[in-house]
Amino acid sequence: MKRFFSQFSIAKHGHSDSSYDVNRDGALVLNRDDLLKSGRMKRQLDAARDLRALKAAEDKARSGK
Repeated sequence: MKRFFSQFSIAKHGHSDSSYDVNRDGALVLNRDDLLKSGRMKRQLDAARDLRALKAAEDKARSGK
């Protein structure tokens, strides 16, 4: 199963481009530690916070008019 999913990754051998692992049952499991170390989760959270702040600013400007 792991071999099947490895064909979708463009990373070099020994480097994982995915934060998922395959367990013994063949199910995909999110590797949270790897995701946190990669910084991708932080970037997504920062983008979500920026979007929320932008929406709040737009709502405030709209209610003020």
